[in-house]
Amino acid sequence: SMIHLCHHSLLPCVTSPEVSERSSWHYLHAKMGDLALLEQVSLRLSLSESDEKFQAHLQNLLVPVLCSLSSGQPGVKQKTLEILGFISSMVLKRPKMEMPTSQLLDLLQDASVSNEVKVATRVFFQTAFTRLDTAQQIDLAPAVVKAMRGRPMAEQTALLLLVLQHLKPLATRGDPATRAALFGLDEPGFMNQFLDIVRSLMLLANADVQPGTQTAAPAPPAAPIAAAARVGAGPAAAAP
Repeated sequence: SMIHLCHHSLLPCVTSPEVSERSSWHYLHAKMGDLALLEQVSLRLSLSESDEKFQAHLQNLLVPVLCSLSSGQPGVKQKTLEILGFISSMVLKRPKMEMPTSQLLDLLQDASVSNEVKVATRVFFQTAFTRLDTAQQIDLAPAVVKAMRGRPMAEQTALLLLVLQHLKPLATRGDPATRAALFGLDEPGFMNQFLDIVRSLMLLANADVQPGTQTAAPAPPAAPIAAAARVGAGPAAAAP
């Protein structure tokens, strides 16, 4: 079930506050199944009395609904996409609406989550992240870089671009080994992937230089983090 896969429950949002112990998620799931619960979720979202109420439901519901993309039950994926489409339209029309950013980031970093769930999660996370203030974005930047691990290069690049402007100040925190561990760059395989993306971004930046000029584009802010990682990760990580 979606709960087994993602460790989140829809129960608090589809039942009344006076839920008995017997009416646990497992009990309701055995009686109703994922599709019936999603129908309840859809109803709860569509009947939200205000933007504030919808936002409150969103904090509890978005991640479990995303997880339901992995369900094998007939009709569940179609219903899930329908709900996600509704959520997306509501969120995009309300640029100040807060989203469960940290929960989405946790889902991105969960190695047990399916690729389909991660792709959809990244789309919502990108929207959520841009709604945070600068201090919040800086705090989450290392975790965002860690979430790049194991993803296709296009997705890694998209995530890196979200936090690129915040990496330069973070590059001065602590010693090189500490910085490498903070960003997950102490893993040799990931560090090399990260450096590949940084090199690609630097090439793109240099390609923007007008022909006939000698002015090189500035290195992207990721460069100091990459340099710190190479120092902190030891000889194995220093190979190009």
